[in-house]
Amino acid sequence: MIIGGGIAGITAAETIRELDSSGTIAVFTKEAHLLYSRVLLPSFLKGVIRKDQLFLRTFGDFEKSQITIFLKRNVIDIDIKQKKITFQDNESLFHKKNTVFYEKLLIASGGEVEEWPVAGNDKKGIFCLQTIGDAEAIAKYLPQAKKAIVAGGSFIALEFLEIFSLRRIPISLICKSAGFFSNSFDSIGGEIMDSNFRRHGIEPRYKEEVREVLGGNWVSGTRTNRPAEYQGNIIGVGIGLNKNLDFFKERGFLTGEEGIRTNEYLETENKGVFAAGDIAEFYDVIFEKHRAVGNWTNAFLQGEIAGFNMAGRKTVFRNVPSYSITNLGFQITALGEIEAGEGVETISRANPPFHKYERFFIKDGVMKGAFMINMFFDKPIISRWIENKVSVEKIKGNFADISFNLAEVVVE
Repeated sequence: MIIGGGIAGITAAETIRELDSSGTIAVFTKEAHLLYSRVLLPSFLKGVIRKDQLFLRTFGDFEKSQITIFLKRNVIDIDIKQKKITFQDNESLFHKKNTVFYEKLLIASGGEVEEWPVAGNDKKGIFCLQTIGDAEAIAKYLPQAKKAIVAGGSFIALEFLEIFSLRRIPISLICKSAGFFSNSFDSIGGEIMDSNFRRHGIEPRYKEEVREVLGGNWVSGTRTNRPAEYQGNIIGVGIGLNKNLDFFKERGFLTGEEGIRTNEYLETENKGVFAAGDIAEFYDVIFEKHRAVGNWTNAFLQGEIAGFNMAGRKTVFRNVPSYSITNLGFQITALGEIEAGEGVETISRANPPFHKYERFFIKDGVMKGAFMINMFFDKPIISRWIENKVSVEKIKGNFADISFNLAEVVVE
């Protein structure tokens, strides 16, 4: 049984079916839609693809694979000892409750966007971008947008910036940190980002935080902590996910700060119960610690490994986390661990006229991560160094030179 019809859950179901042609596989999801691509939602809003191109599976696909999928099913209880799930059927007239039993269970429920903790957050014209419903609402509202505000310093915030910029809507970017990606970029990387923002009609406002949304029923602007007021009749908010960890903790799951705890096989401390995707705080064998990674590629790969293990093919999850985006003419890539901290040495190199930038994160002589602007060709090399814990001590003196070619380096 699989809870969650996103990419992690569906990949797990299909992987199990490839290895087991006869077992019963059931997927329960609270979504009203079959699997669609969350990473393509911005492309839909940018006019690159049609809405129907978002969908990745049909009922016919599941019928062919002999996978039963139940939409609009909200899980309201999990009994680990008795191996049973109670869910609410939101398609039935009275939302009746049903109980089903499982042999093995995968939790791949992801999360929901956190409530934006700002006065006036109930006004019309405020949007997040997590579901196809969010995308549809934004698409409907966009034609009336005259001036935009984007709150946050995340990859989702970048998507909002480009969605509005393509429509030539003036944008105020409000970010509480000292700069965009300031935990990862130094001043050179920050200036390359800011110059690009300004070229696209975006005015960044750092060290500011929205405290209040202005307007009546409809958004008219925001007031920040400075205090300062910014006008706008549409707001895009890039904030984190609520994974409802208390629900799982109360039902006997071991949870960490970011998700349900699993081992390197994505199995929880409850035998036969697995977790994958955004909800999983898994043991990372590369970085030798528990962590959660919230992106599409990670969810797909974890779904596959969870499927292997549920079907009896014991496989360790091993992956260097990464996220890449093409945005406002830049190709931006985050790879591995990309925060400067105690014991972490950082080395940057840049060619600002050509909008190229790279920052390396090294600890104890070993590459831990990198953040890149328009340097994507270095990704596979650095990823390999990170995964194999290669010492870069002897060559790191060259890293500040933008002409230094990593592909030509021989490391032991």
